[in-house]
Amino acid sequence: MKRYRYLYRIAIAALVAFGVAVPCEASAGARALISLHDNGDMSWPQRVALQDSLRERFGFTETRFLVDAMPDEIPFHVKHFLEEGADENDRRLVWVSGLSREHGPAASICPAPGFEPIRPTAPSLILAPACYGGVLLMPQGARHFGITEPSAGGETSRVGRIRAADAPWLAHLALPADGARFVTGADGMIQRFLGRPDGGTLDAAALLHLLRSEFRWNGSSYTATLDLFDRGIERDELLPFALGAHSRPVLRGRTLAIHKRELALYARPAPKAGAALHLRAGDRIRLLRQGRDKSLRYVAAPGGIFGWVRTDDLVD
Repeated sequence: MKRYRYLYRIAIAALVAFGVAVPCEASAGARALISLHDNGDMSWPQRVALQDSLRERFGFTETRFLVDAMPDEIPFHVKHFLEEGADENDRRLVWVSGLSREHGPAASICPAPGFEPIRPTAPSLILAPACYGGVLLMPQGARHFGITEPSAGGETSRVGRIRAADAPWLAHLALPADGARFVTGADGMIQRFLGRPDGGTLDAAALLHLLRSEFRWNGSSYTATLDLFDRGIERDELLPFALGAHSRPVLRGRTLAIHKRELALYARPAPKAGAALHLRAGDRIRLLRQGRDKSLRYVAAPGGIFGWVRTDDLVD
């Protein structure tokens, strides 16, 4: 029996290595499409382990690895996967990581200018660089969480003009794309999240909090954001996805009291775009990391707020 199991796993590994979708024995409905920046460095056992985790912990019946796809082909695979015909039980996970177009069109997984919009047909959690937000057609009523977090009670959208074919739940969590070490660092965090012992749901809010609080690489302008559309789907019908189902870990890092009358906090590392809000004297912030240069810091503020502040503004 052990020999047959061993041969079975070798066969599965061979299929995974060539990007073949592998059926699993879990309940039908949940499927995944994965292309990581270091695909070439992932061994067969690593792909099998990731597939096993998705199947055993979250009930995914199929996992597709884009092993040999060129970076500029990734958007087309994502579009095809998300727009495939769906039934009410379909759930889709997209996890694609790579570099932005600043690193050259041939090296980037970002959609090219003029790329045809993507209209997902099933409830989907999309882990992809922020550039995909420009081509994902989110129904009217979608919310953008740039500095805040979704509430544990859910975030039902104010539904506007939608089509019957629009997916009732979509979440796009932005991943870093401004450097290979930042991309692979975030990938490692997500892989550890998928392998945690209390697995069972893929919580979009928990992943957002993880990437905001635990991404500690200095030199990156990465800002973790979440775009969410929720038509009001019941929580048990959303599985294996969830929103706000997990408790937040305690934040680490040096804290600093604000002594000025107010401190400007920015949603992006671009102060010229204007402040998202102003923190008051007496508030305490937690310094998490430096931006691309030392002029900006990414911080955690009271009330579950995350954003950028000018380093010079921290000096009395």
